[in-house]
Amino acid sequence: MVFAKLERIPLEFAEIVQNQPLIANKNFYIVHELPIKIIQQKDLLKTVFELYKTENPLNDFLLIAMET
Repeated sequence: MVFAKLERIPLEFAEIVQNQPLIANKNFYIVHELPIKIIQQKDLLKTVFELYKTENPLNDFLLIAMET
């Protein structure tokens, strides 16, 4: 995957970006591959919801970070 990065890094983030280059990404993706066996199960929705609950704290963190 190719990720779009910020073209101009704000000065207050310059040092942070040197230590953690992922901060310069414009987008963040969470991917979780599921085996066919799980996809075909009747409780797929329950599995997907559990995965959502696992990733949701990261999403909340990113939303709060964008607001400040």
